[in-house]
Order: sequence, then structure tokens, then C-alpha cells
Amino acid sequence: MRKTSLSEKLILNFLLLGIGAIVLVGFISFYTARFELKKRTYEQLTSLRVLKNNQIESFFSDRKRDIRLIANSADIINSLNQLNRYSASITAKHISSSLPAFRQNRYLIRYLNSCGYYNRFFICNAGQAMIISSTRAPNSGQWLKYEKRPEYLDALYRKTKSSLSTVIEDIPASMKDKAVCIATPILSHEDQFLGIMILEIASSAINAIMVENNPMNGLGNTGETYLVGSDRLMRSNSRFHPNSIYRTRVNSIAVNRAIKNETGTKVIRDYRNKEVLSSFGKIHTKGLEWVLIAEIDYDEAIDPIYKIRNETIFLSIIVSMVLFVFVFFFSKKITKPIKRLQEAANKVGKGDFSEKVEITTHDEIGELTESFNLMINQLKTKNKELKEERKKRIRSSIDGQETERQRLSRELHDGLGQMLIATKLKLETLIHTDRSKFIYTIDKIKEMFDSTINEVRNISNDLMPPVLNEFGLVTALRNLCDEVSERYKVEVTFSSDKISDNLGKTPKTYLYRIAQEALNNIVKHADATRASLSITHHKEEIQLIIADNGKGFNFGSPSVEYGNGIHNMRDRVNLLNGNLKIESAPGRGTTIKITVPVIINQSIE
Repeated sequence: MRKTSLSEKLILNFLLLGIGAIVLVGFISFYTARFELKKRTYEQLTSLRVLKNNQIESFFSDRKRDIRLIANSADIINSLNQLNRYSASITAKHISSSLPAFRQNRYLIRYLNSCGYYNRFFICNAGQAMIISSTRAPNSGQWLKYEKRPEYLDALYRKTKSSLSTVIEDIPASMKDKAVCIATPILSHEDQFLGIMILEIASSAINAIMVENNPMNGLGNTGETYLVGSDRLMRSNSRFHPNSIYRTRVNSIAVNRAIKNETGTKVIRDYRNKEVLSSFGKIHTKGLEWVLIAEIDYDEAIDPIYKIRNETIFLSIIVSMVLFVFVFFFSKKITKPIKRLQEAANKVGKGDFSEKVEITTHDEIGELTESFNLMINQLKTKNKELKEERKKRIRSSIDGQETERQRLSRELHDGLGQMLIATKLKLETLIHTDRSKFIYTIDKIKEMFDSTINEVRNISNDLMPPVLNEFGLVTALRNLCDEVSERYKVEVTFSSDKISDNLGKTPKTYLYRIAQEALNNIVKHADATRASLSITHHKEEIQLIIADNGKGFNFGSPSVEYGNGIHNMRDRVNLLNGNLKIESAPGRGTTIKITVPVIINQSIE
């Protein structure tokens, strides 16, 4: 499996970080912009709905004023008086001659024709008679008709007569002549009720207010405003369904909530089953249970934010590519000196300390390179010192072995060899010895053999005392102190705790050799008259202390050359994982403290 390089990791991490930041910013920006766009669209729809609501209410307010002005004119009052007087004998055929005042009212006819707000008007007397005129005829005076008042107008008549005020009525869709009518009472100059006048509102007049087809008016291509009655049928044309008045049913959430006198905005499904942003509210015109809805398709309203999203994605791709190029070269700049450090470190690991890394920057990488070069110099110095130390150790080991061989050779030559030669010469003299002196000579030869045997035993004890394995470390150390006291003019005292007999063979041997080496140094170099050796067992450690009252030396001084004895002692202590401490000063003697962990029945590898 290929190992990922540092530069690749840097590129990947920087890219992930950069792309993550771009995605996060884009995500937050998208949803924030979408929220704000929806909020702004709702505000626009609400503003438009309020505007249309005010226009509708103003429209009906103006129509109330129109009908009151017309109903209070003298011509209408005179015409209604004639209708009440002659209604029993008037027929459609004679309406023109029977109502000369109304027929001759050209100003009224022209006004009703020109304003475009009305389809028909009615004049109802106190009985069942009614005059009907269409405002759409070329000469409305010729279109006067006289007939009995229908039931839906009769209900409007009773409501108007009862309230003696202007009434607006939304004629139900179940009626044949469904329309919006506005009625007002006609009173005589003496305020006597004569009848009512009714104007039938043209749906085109309401559509002129409500229907907007120009995309530049703020509703775009799918926005619209429309009116809905309490029967859920439209009262103005849909932008998408021509002739939808009283034909298109709208049962959306917005309509149902508005009929309950609620006002608000919401994303809903409209009468086309399209998802739209809707602003809804009720028309506050007495007599009309209408709601006004302003809507725009959700897709069109949110389309700008999706364009922003697509532009953001495109921009993110461009930024990511630029970021990749930047990160690529930036990571190369960072990782190049690190790679040089890695290559140099590999050479150092193989023992080549000749490599030095060039410092090319003055930042943290440059400081690291400088530290690395300093480390190489120190390693080179330490390696040289270790080599010298190793040479000294080897030299000490060889010198120690050579010294031991020389000592053993000297003891064999001067001691054992001379004894054997003297014994040989003594045996040769037996040939010429008198019988009377033969027994005496044999006794001397026996004494010489005993001395030789003792000398062999001494040499053997120096090499490896049997008492160490047979009687333990404490006994061996006590015998060693006694032998040194007997052989040399140094009084050696010994003290000890009870040391476990289960102490491993190697630790016992090493501790004995350390004590032997220390006592030999005291005898040869310290010029001491007294020495002490103590061994104690404390918790999980054994402490060996050798002290003398000799001349001492400056331990630790670079000018002092140490013999093989101290090196041998330190090596053995290190093998036992222990600690060696030497305290000495000129004229104050020397104290050697050795502490090693207790190792039971175990040899040191």
C-alpha cells in the first residue's frame, strides 16, 4: 500500500478545509437569501393585496355615492311617482309615453353608459312594479322595460326598505342573474319612501381593478390577484382561466383561512394545484363576504435564488481550482525543506553524520533545520566520544585480562613454581642422604607439598572462591576482608544485614568482584590504614559500601585518569541495573556506594 506523503496530506487537508468553508458559506448564503427572498416576495404580495383591497373598497364606496346622487335626482323621484301612480295600467308597450321624464333624462343615460361600471339599473316602486334599463344599449331610453320584480331583487328591496340605507348584495351563484348589486332607497321631498334604485355592477369593472397581465407590474409571469366569494367561486377573472367568474372553484388553504377572517402569508397549493406563495385577507366592505388573494408561483419567486445557487456552485468550482493550485505550490514550498530533513534523518539513522541541511527560510522550518544541524554535530561528537569510550572499555578489558594473567603468571612462577622446584631438588638429594637423615628429609618434602597445595588453593580462591557458592555472599565478603587484613597492613572491618540465600549467582559474583576490585584499589593506591565494607538489604535493593581513610582524589575532574578498576566496577553495576556513586577528595579518603536491585535466582544475560 502506497504511503501518503506530507505534501499530499497538506493539499488534501487544505482543499477539504477550503471546500468545506465554501460549501458552508454557500449553504448559509443560499438559505439566508432564500428566506429573505421569500420574505420580500411575501411583503410585495401583501402590499399588492392591500393596494387591491383599498381599490375595491374605494370602488364600492364610489358606487354608493353614485347611486345616492342618482336616486336623489328630481327626474328619478318624478319617474318613480309616475310609476307608483300608473303602475296598474302601464305595459311595456306604453312605457315610453307613460314615463316621459325618465325617457327624456339624457344626462343620466349618458353617464351610466360612459362610466362602464354598470350593466343594468332598476327602479322598483312600492309595489311589485319595476323599470329595467340596460346601460349597454345605444339608446337606453328605447330599452326601458316594465315587469314584475323577481324574487332575488325582492329580497334586496326589503333589506333596503328596512334599513333605509345603501345596501350591497352579492347575488348567489344559484340565481339566474348572478351579479353584484348596489341598492339605495328613493325618498320623496318629504322623506317618504317611494321605492329603491338598483345598479348592477359590471364584472368588467372589477376585473379592471383585479386582473393584471403585464409582467412588469411586479407579479411577473405567474403572479395574480383575484376575489373569491364565500361559496368558494371566483368573483374576478383568473389570469390563467378566462371567464372564471362564478365558474372556477377555489378551495385552497388561503381562501379557507381568509373566510375565517384570518390574514397572513403561506406556501400553499392553489386552484391549479400549483405550489404558490400566497398572501390572503378579507374584503371589509359591508354586504360582501369576499376574500382577496395575491399569489405567485413558488418556482418563479424562488428562481433568482436558484440562479444565485448555480452561480455560487460555478464560482466555488473556480475558487476550488485556484485554491488547489495555490495549495499545491504552497505545500511544495513547505514540504520541500521537510523532505530534505527526512532524507538527512535517514542518513543519520544509518550512521552517516556528514549530511547537513541548507537553511533556506527564516521561519519555523528554518529554526527546525538549524536545530537539526546542531543535533547532527552533537550526535557526531557523542558518536566520537562513544567510540573512544568503547575503545577505553575494550582496552580496559584487555588490560584487565592481561594484568590478571601477569598476576597469575607471577604467582605461579614466584610462588607455586619455586615451591615445585625446591621440592624437586629436595627429592634429588634423597639419593645421597644417609639413612639416619632420610626420615627427616621426607618430612621436609611433605611440608613443602603442603605449602604448594595451600598456594594452589590461594590462587584458586582468587579466581573463584568456592565459599561464595557454598556459603553465600556474606560469608565470602567476610573471608575477603579477613584475607586482605592478614595479607596487607590494612585493617578491614565488615558489617552486614541478613542477605537472602536465594540471591542469583550472577549478582553474587558481580558484587563479590566489585568488592574485591575496590579492596585491591585500596591496597595498591589509597595508602590507607583502615577500610570498611558493609552490605545491607533495604526493601527491594542491596547496598554495598566500601570506604577507606586513604589519600583520596578529585573524582570527576577531567585531568584525573581512572584505572581499569573503576571502569570494571561501573560496567558490572550497569549490568545489574544499579547505581554507583564515588565520593572522594584529597586527604579525606574515598567512599564507594553501590545500590542494585534484588535479583533472585536469575542470571544476567
